Order: sequence, then structure tokens, then C-alpha cells
Amino acid sequence: MKALLIAFVWLIAANCAGHAQDQREALVDRLLTQSEMRAMSQTYMSAYAREFFQSWKANLLPLDAATEEVLLKEFTRRLTGEDLVFLPKLRAIYLRIFDQSELQAMVDFYESPVGRSISLKSKLLDEEVALIYYPGINDRAIKHWNDTVQALRAAGNKL
Repeated sequence: MKALLIAFVWLIAANCAGHAQDQREALVDRLLTQSEMRAMSQTYMSAYAREFFQSWKANLLPLDAATEEVLLKEFTRRLTGEDLVFLPKLRAIYLRIFDQSELQAMVDFYESPVGRSISLKSKLLDEEVALIYYPGINDRAIKHWNDTVQALRAAGNKL
């Protein structure tokens, strides 16, 4: 009888722990939706796709405008699809870092009038920041890479 009681208590405890984890996961899902995290990811990836395409299209055969548009659209679709990989990782980070009361407080904030306003404005902010950050990023990265390699070689490093 004692073993049965212990098994019953263990089953209830395991069920409660599973329910608490389910609640935390639901809170993270609500938070990622309310905070426009997916939209932000899409904004940055779309901006990066345009910049990458502009930097690298010179390496392609000459393209007419219609073909260029199709290529950019497909490349952007594939690159922005990366958030299917990104969001589960982000979800896991939120679950690891924040406890249930913190997640609930963030959800409550983003569901409030001020939180909804900030979320909408954050999307606009992200779009404008992407326009500042991404133009020329590939060319800047290549320049900094080459400068770094040259400086290290000049300092005697074998690269």
C-alpha cells in the first residue's frame, strides 16, 4: 500500500511539473507573438536579403529586371524562412532565463495598451534601424576582414 501511495504522489508531482512547464511554454509563445519578435526577425532578414543580393548580384550573369525580381523574392523567402530555426532557439532561451512570474509580467505588459503601442512602434523602429544598419554591410564586413588580416600579418601573425 505504501508503494502505491508513493507512486501516486510521484505521478501527481510529475504531472504538476509538466503542467507548469506547459504554462511557461504558453507564456513564451504569447510573449513572442505580443512582442512582435517574429515580425522583427522577418524585417531584419528581409533587409539583409536585399543588401546581400545587391552586393552579390554583380557576380551573376546580367539579369533582366523581371528575373532579378524573381530571384530576389525567392532568395528573401528562403532566407526569412530561417526564423523557423531561429524562433524555437529563442523560445528555449526565454524558458531557460526567465521564470514563470517574469514571463507572466512581460506578457501582461505587452498585452497592456502601452505594451501594444510599444510593440507596434518597435516594428517601425526595427524597419528604420534595418535601413541604417544593413546598407553596405557586406562590403563593410569584407573591408574590415581584409584590414584585420593585413594588420595581423603586419604584426607578424601567420595567417
